[in-house]
Amino acid sequence: MPAQPQYDAVFMAAVSEEKTDLAVQVKESKATISVLGIASDADDTVDAVHKLAADITKALHVDPTRGGLALDTRVVGIVYDMSEEVAPLGACNLEVEVIYRHRLGDPYTAV
Repeated sequence: MPAQPQYDAVFMAAVSEEKTDLAVQVKESKATISVLGIASDADDTVDAVHKLAADITKALHVDPTRGGLALDTRVVGIVYDMSEEVAPLGACNLEVEVIYRHRLGDPYTAV
């Protein structure tokens, strides 16, 4: 039986959110999100993981305003894990910050 093809995987999880009062009825928030990417390539795991991290970064920057609700989206750090114990798998963990402002009590109204 031939080996099953391996596909890249991406998982996202909210890590934290900081809120600041800017003015009466206006909040600024910074959401920190962890994006974990897992890639498999028996020939070149390092290249596959770096390409996946670049693809995730590119996708996040297609709309840094998240549909007009955010001020900005930034990748603030990337950690790579390509240890021999899990080869040919490798991972990248991107720390992403989303900055947005909204009216108090209405996070769907960008300010």
